Amino acid sequence: MEKTVQKRLQYRIKSSDYEVAEYYIRQQGLTPSEIMSIVFTQIAHSGKLPIQTEATEEEKAFAKILASSYTHPSELVDTPEKLDAFFNDDGELEDEI
Repeated sequence: MEKTVQKRLQYRIKSSDYEVAEYYIRQQGLTPSEIMSIVFTQIAHSGKLPIQTEATEEEKAFAKILASSYTHPSELVDTPEKLDAFFNDDGELEDEI
């Protein structure tokens, strides 16, 4: 009987890239662990890097918002006044006098 030897894979990736990639992966009903197993198996069997289908425009828009959440400063909203101001902000920069 043949014994299967498994290898554990560990890698580093920016948190924002991981979050976006995980979103796309989960949209396909997979986990990051499953996708890595699939990718390595396809490479081993074909000798080529696999190319996946492109995300929809809606998925790309969501991923762009998710990625931008890592590059925009956060603001503490801890009072009712700050909460009102936060939701009433139209995003326009105020003119400084």
